[in-house]
Amino acid sequence: MATVRDWVYSGGGRPERVLKRLRLVGESPDPHLLCFGPAPNRMFFSCLARAHAVVPYRVEEGRVHVYDPNHPRDRGRFVEFRQGGAEFTYGGFRSREGWGITLVPVQVCTR
Repeated sequence: MATVRDWVYSGGGRPERVLKRLRLVGESPDPHLLCFGPAPNRMFFSCLARAHAVVPYRVEEGRVHVYDPNHPRDRGRFVEFRQGGAEFTYGGFRSREGWGITLVPVQVCTR
């Protein structure tokens, strides 16, 4: 339910507020997961089947370094934000291609 609520609050995964609200592992008692999912557009259903989540742990100059459970040994993975945070790219997830991004508190996943 929290994921859906935040998805609606963010305007369908619009990335503009992600960097300002992000809580990192080790810096907050309730850090966030970054969830990639469909933006509300014509690509919604094709993107929904490939939704994914990663764990952010460091922010540097428009990049959020992440742990990705699909690539557990790759320490060089990051989400790149451009145009003041209005666009993002991570592997095959790109805001320009119909993807959205939202924050989900870890505590929601452990309840």
